[in-house]
Amino acid sequence: MRGRDDLPVLATITVSAPPDVGTCRRSIARLARDTWLGPRVEDVVLATSELASNALEHGSPPVRCRLLMNGSRAVVAVFDARPDAPATHPEVGVAAMTERHRGLSMIEAVSDRCGYAVTGDAGKWVFAEWWTAGPASDDEGTRPTA
Repeated sequence: MRGRDDLPVLATITVSAPPDVGTCRRSIARLARDTWLGPRVEDVVLATSELASNALEHGSPPVRCRLLMNGSRAVVAVFDARPDAPATHPEVGVAAMTERHRGLSMIEAVSDRCGYAVTGDAGKWVFAEWWTAGPASDDEGTRPTA
């Protein structure tokens, strides 16, 4: 994950099946509650759940979820081995989005920044990021609009 290498990895969780999404969500929530992310823990948990579920449903294994954090910035990033950009389904329309195809929109709404980074033919990282103050110094992120 270029541009995120300066952040310590606090957790890496493998997501192989739907029950693992719950385990991932609980692990990230437990870590986030004990940090400056405490007031935004619900946002972090929602983004973690959506990112992990999307990777499991639309990506290719292996799927790994990471929490990276320092004193001013936190990132939940999920890797899957499918290098395609995340789809946003703009053609679906608002009515159809009530049940599905709204995950990336929700992630964008609850995070300070979200995006993805393709790692060559090896796959991609899709991430959500939070800051204690202004935006991070790098402008690496790409909004998931493709």
